[in-house]
Amino acid sequence: SAQEFGVGKPDARIFHAAAGAVGVSAEHVLHIGDDPGLDVLGALNAGMQTVWLNRPENVWKHDDKPHLSVTSLTQLCDYLDAESSTSA
Repeated sequence: SAQEFGVGKPDARIFHAAAGAVGVSAEHVLHIGDDPGLDVLGALNAGMQTVWLNRPENVWKHDDKPHLSVTSLTQLCDYLDAESSTSA
């Protein structure tokens, strides 16, 4: 947790710590979050792949963009299913 680690989102170190805790490097993580600044930009700055869960369908207001934007977890699952079937 951020409290245990001493820094929180959007600091890249917390994202690297999370990746390290499961034994993968940041570039092999798909981070899904609903907060543009804390989740998406933080994960992007850590070198992760990102998905913005944009439930209220807001406009993205930052220069750096998420790899994917979805409005529901169902939409994300559909996308991931389609990607896995094309790469198989």
